[in-house]
Formats: sequence, C-alpha cells, structure tokens
Amino acid sequence: MPPSRPCAASPAVWRAEPEALLPLRLEGVSYAPAGQPLLGPLELAFGAGGTSVVLGPNGAGKSLLLRICHGLLLPSAGRLVWAGPAGHEAARRQAMVFQRPMVLRRPVAANVEYALE
Repeated sequence: MPPSRPCAASPAVWRAEPEALLPLRLEGVSYAPAGQPLLGPLELAFGAGGTSVVLGPNGAGKSLLLRICHGLLLPSAGRLVWAGPAGHEAARRQAMVFQRPMVLRRPVAANVEYALE
C-alpha cells in the first residue's frame, strides 16, 4: 500500500488512500427489523477506484444499504468483508453525507475541524 498523502487543507491532516479499504463485499446481507424484511439478501461488491452509483426509486433501500455499508446499522443476516482493516479502523477511514445534513451552530471552520477530528 502506498503511503498516505497529506490533505491540501492542512499539512497536519492525513487521508487514507481509497484502496486501503476497498473492495467492500456484502455477502448475503439482509436487514429485517422485527422480522419485517426491508433489504436483501444482497451479494454486492464496491470496487477500489472509480465511482459506484446506487440508483433506485424512493423507498427502494438505497439509504438503508449505505447505512449498513458504513456500519451505522448492523445487518440482520450476512456479513460485510473489507479488503483492508475492518471494524473501528474502517469506520475511521470513511465518511457518509446524510440526505439531511446537520451542522452545529458554530463557525464553518469549527464544523470542519470537528469533522476532521
């Protein structure tokens, strides 16, 4: 794996290379809270490099899928397999922008610093 490069915003901030975590494979992943099936079972892989698009109509489970991929929800069945570090380390190296973003009531620079911490 090539060394991490400094982020242009600050020489003290480092970012991980995308290849460090990907590909991400979902193996038999489904989500069924209280026995109500909402997603899956899915066999899916997000590859390293390039762009992945999740496309579908309202209510199809796109946001649910992304929340599971980012570890915000645990699947009812199946497993997620990261190419690189899993668990807490994988969570530290990724981000998700929600559909309804929420900023804290403080200056923009303080919100950016908070997110980078």
